[in-house]
Amino acid sequence: MSSNVFSNKASLTLQPNQPQIYRGERVTVTCQIQGGGTQWTHEWRSSAGNKPPTSREYRIFRSTESDSGEYSCRGTSGFDFTEWSDVVTLTVCKLIIFIYSTHQNIDFRLLVVSSTPEKHVF
Repeated sequence: MSSNVFSNKASLTLQPNQPQIYRGERVTVTCQIQGGGTQWTHEWRSSAGNKPPTSREYRIFRSTESDSGEYSCRGTSGFDFTEWSDVVTLTVCKLIIFIYSTHQNIDFRLLVVSSTPEKHVF
């Protein structure tokens, strides 16, 4: 049997619509197949090492740094499939709050640490 590549385009969206979230937050990655007519099963790729389901939504209820990575998807139907979506990169950051107290002032400092060293924010 031969397989066919459909011109339907798969696309990914994040909810919340931001590529950087904090540990413990909920995030939903949705795979949308443009064009109609076919009942698609969703195939996912993830560099995070997790195995998303074959449904169109992948929900992370309590994100951790291990959920950080690149995600993409495509639709499959028997031997037919769409092109892979563009990659969406998700970064889960650790939020650390330091409280410094001097004689009369309290100073709050916020440190956001991402799972990738080049993205640390101070």
